[in-house]
Amino acid sequence: MIELNYGLYDHQMEAYNKLKKFKVGALFMDMGTGKTRTALELIKDKINKGKVDKVIWACPCVAKTNMKNELNKQLESGHKHFLIVGIESLSSSIRLNSYLYNYVQENRCLFVCDESSKIKNFDAKRSQNLIRLGEFCDYKYILNGTPISRDERDLFSQMYFLDWRILGYKSQRSFERNHVVYDRKNWNKVIDIKNTEYLAKRVSLYSYKKDLEDCHDMPKQIYEKKYFDLNSRSKRNYSTMAEELLYELDEFKPSTIYRLFGTLLSITSGYIYDPQEHKKIKYLDTEKSNPRLECLLDVVSDLEGKVIIYAKFIDEILAVEKMLNRIYGDGSAVTFYGELNAKDRNKNEEKFKNGSRFLVTNKASSSFSMNWQFCNQIIYYNNDWDWGTRGQSEKRIYRIGQGRPCLYIDIIADNTLEEHVISCLERKESLAESFGDNIENKSIRELIAIKEKDKERITILDDLKETKDA
Repeated sequence: MIELNYGLYDHQMEAYNKLKKFKVGALFMDMGTGKTRTALELIKDKINKGKVDKVIWACPCVAKTNMKNELNKQLESGHKHFLIVGIESLSSSIRLNSYLYNYVQENRCLFVCDESSKIKNFDAKRSQNLIRLGEFCDYKYILNGTPISRDERDLFSQMYFLDWRILGYKSQRSFERNHVVYDRKNWNKVIDIKNTEYLAKRVSLYSYKKDLEDCHDMPKQIYEKKYFDLNSRSKRNYSTMAEELLYELDEFKPSTIYRLFGTLLSITSGYIYDPQEHKKIKYLDTEKSNPRLECLLDVVSDLEGKVIIYAKFIDEILAVEKMLNRIYGDGSAVTFYGELNAKDRNKNEEKFKNGSRFLVTNKASSSFSMNWQFCNQIIYYNNDWDWGTRGQSEKRIYRIGQGRPCLYIDIIADNTLEEHVISCLERKESLAESFGDNIENKSIRELIAIKEKDKERITILDDLKETKDA
């Protein structure tokens, strides 16, 4: 038997009443609306009525401990029914897959795929393994705040996990034949998604969608930008590598576009590349050598209270932690990233909750399932072009229980490709797709080149005082 500690909000009860009559269902509820609590109400119904015995809860590996803590908080009794596994582990662990294969045959299992965008790639090993395991489970749920981060193609694998009959296609090929239009000159490029009304109608029957803003009187979200100029060394390296990689660019091959973008964004973050070998040879790890670090210090000096700082690279995370601890005192900043073992990540998370002012992390480790609404400030030290993880990361602080306005600050290298990245994130679109759309209207060089802007000369008189006539 399962007993739960807390009641349901109105929107959670609405979701429960809609999905309780089905064996499968999708909770497409915004981050912070309590989809975990809603799923537990559905699970309680199935367990207590004797329809299932065990629950397999698959979530991102970095969120396993957090999920365990969340279940312990929500459950009054019934802990023994739950088994938590990491979705990514299903890609490579033969032992785990073998264990679960026996587990689903020996028990009447309910399978939950939390953050189901992790299986949106139908051909990925983890998607195929999860679908195979799900075939032995009569009851299945998927949870996701942003089920579509690219386009409607993202829905196929998620819905197929629940039941192929929801969309009505037994194969991805048949799905694409009816809904995806490819460029005849470049079969890797999607130019349109058709018959979306059909997809929306089919999915809506077995899903519940709720936006956070529709649930409660949520605080405001405030977005600010802070620009800085690259130093002369980084500017030269940026321009040189742009010229080198342009020779290898094939606008019809996404891999060459991503290589170009990835290299240039690494340089704006503080890496120096060897133009001959096309490899990183140095990282500028101090505020004197790296103007991005100096800009971060300027931003932090204007803030009070706890701050989450998202950075892309491990070198950056360690450099930011070192700088903040040197300036604000040992223990002021802690890190949270995948290369840390689970014990150290949990320890650092507790330090951030109970003492440390700064948490330096990356989106890969902390965009999913983390509840940090005790903090209301995020600095994006830099960005990539993935709107899905950006949206997820913002909701780590913008959740039910947040009583203060949430501040998001983007640090941007002025007059570089980063401005285009931010523009894409604001429009919630893929940088690569935007690049392809703009290629006919703008040259590649215009999109990536550093241009010297004409700036008016401003005279600053710091000590100008009015004098009296003699």
